[in-house]
Amino acid sequence: MDYGVTLSSAHVAALDWFAAHAGQVVPWSSLNKGEQRLAIIPKGIYRPKDWRHSLSIKIIPGGGYPDEEPHSGHGGRRFRYHEETPKGLDPASFPTNVGLANCMDDGVPVGVIRRLNPKPKASYEVLGLGHVTAWANGFFDIELLEAEAPGVQRARVAESKSSAVPEVAPVSLADAREKITSAIVRRRGQGKFRAALMKAYLGRCAISGCAVPDVLEAAHIKPYLGDHTNVVQNGLLLRADLHTLFDLKLLTIDPSTRAVVMASALQGTEYWAYHGRALSLPLSAKDWPAQDCLEYAWTAQAVVAAI
Repeated sequence: MDYGVTLSSAHVAALDWFAAHAGQVVPWSSLNKGEQRLAIIPKGIYRPKDWRHSLSIKIIPGGGYPDEEPHSGHGGRRFRYHEETPKGLDPASFPTNVGLANCMDDGVPVGVIRRLNPKPKASYEVLGLGHVTAWANGFFDIELLEAEAPGVQRARVAESKSSAVPEVAPVSLADAREKITSAIVRRRGQGKFRAALMKAYLGRCAISGCAVPDVLEAAHIKPYLGDHTNVVQNGLLLRADLHTLFDLKLLTIDPSTRAVVMASALQGTEYWAYHGRALSLPLSAKDWPAQDCLEYAWTAQAVVAAI
C-alpha cells in the first residue's frame, strides 16, 4: 500500500494492519507479539527502534495524560493527544514526540488504539489510522481516517494528507492541475514563513544557490511546533530535492562550521559536490540560523555524520 513516502515493508505491513482492523476489538496479545510489535505497554506513543516515524498511539481513558476522546468535528473524527513529558527532559526533543512530528511533516499516518478493559484481560478498540495535523501547547491534533467498510481506510490514506484543501478525484485537466499545484504549495510552505525566508536569502537556495522560485521550499530546522517555530532563525530556504535529503537525514549542517554534511550513502552522486560547502547566510546576522536550532538538527540527524 502506498502511504505517500517510502517506508519499510514492516512499516507498511503494520499500517495495513491498523487499516484492516479498524472498528474491531482485539486482545493485547494481537498488538504485542511476533516480529513486529504494534504497540508497547510502557509508552502511549510507540516509535520502533531506528524508525523515523512513530507507529502507533494508545488512548488510555483515565490514564496519566489528559488525552481527548475522539469526537466529530469539521472533516471527520478528531481528538487531541498529549505529548509525552518525561521528567527532566525536553518534550520537543523526546524521540516518541519527534516521531509523531515526523509523521506530521511527511504525511505518514499513525495507528490509533483505545483501551477498553485493563489487565488481566486487557482489550483494545482499533480506531484505525489517523493523521497528525498539528503539534502545539503540549498536544498533537489527530484526525482519524474514516472506516466506512473493510479496506476503504487503506485506499484513502494517500488522499487524506493533512491539508485544509479537500482532496477530490480530478474530473478535468483544470481540476488535476489545481490539485497538483495545491500539493506543491503545501510542500513548499505557505504564507509569511516562506516569504520571510525568500527575503532573507534573496530568493536563493542556502546550499545550491538555485534562484528558481518554483523549486525553493521553506525548511524547518527544528520540527514545526506551531506558529512560534515559523521564524527565519529556524528555517532554511532549500531547493526541493535538498529539502527532501534534509528531511531524510541524508544532509545536515555542522553547527560549529555551518558547513554542509552529506551522508556517506551519497558519495558518488551529484550531491556529494555539496559536502563541506559553506552554508550561504542571509546578509543580516539577525536572520542567520539559530545556533540551538542547528545543534538540535545536528544531534537529531547524527546518523548522517558517520562519513
